[in-house]
Amino acid sequence: MRPRRDRGRRGRTAGDQPRESMMTDRTFIHGGPCSGCSLGAGSACHLAALPRLRQRVLPADTVLFHQGDRPRQLGILRSGYMRIVRLNADGRRMGLDFAVPGDLLGGLPGHRIDYTVESATDAEVCLADGAGLEQGMRAAPALRRQVLRGLADQLLRVQEQIWLRGRLTSRERIIAFLVRATASMPADLRPDGSVIVEVVLPRRDWADLTDTAVETVSRTMTALAAQGELQNLGQGRYRIANLARLADLARLDTTEIPGHAA
Repeated sequence: MRPRRDRGRRGRTAGDQPRESMMTDRTFIHGGPCSGCSLGAGSACHLAALPRLRQRVLPADTVLFHQGDRPRQLGILRSGYMRIVRLNADGRRMGLDFAVPGDLLGGLPGHRIDYTVESATDAEVCLADGAGLEQGMRAAPALRRQVLRGLADQLLRVQEQIWLRGRLTSRERIIAFLVRATASMPADLRPDGSVIVEVVLPRRDWADLTDTAVETVSRTMTALAAQGELQNLGQGRYRIANLARLADLARLDTTEIPGHAA
């Protein structure tokens, strides 16, 4: 049975719109922004194969693509974190996913997207226009594989979100988010076996992505600290005493624990 949604939860509505100003753009020819890119030389990004790129700097809470748009560009997140949200018929915003550096943003140029993409933190995005992307994908098989793999990953992550919301309680979803954050956000394995993770997303995003309320996230973290499962270090940083045990509390499979093989 699907767990009940927290009563009294107030989702963000259409009136809580992120800003669209204060973005800065720079256009480069022949992969200029790839020099010194924070993704690193060992990343799977092949945007340097494109003849023309635009780099966009977005302050936190800035819309990149609107739900219902047919973007003429495909984005790659260079730094920061982005949120993927959907506006429901009643005006509430539902968190679908968040993007980390190296992730694709949006869909193939010219195709309609059914969600909004906006910055959860300050972020930098590289944008490829449709004509340049088509040319680059024909000329560079590695770029073509990157785009197809990125689009497939988008779909897989949304499917996982739907699955987690259907089978876990609100407490378990909150814990599962924290466990998975150790693989996608700054984390440090300590000599004693504990893990320190920094949750860089605002807590309202944590609540939106787990279909709960901010207050529920706070109560859950307080309870886990009282049980000795974690320590709140402040500024979004948590010391997890035993990552595998915390994953058990969220009913995650071994394969869903970062760093554990199937």
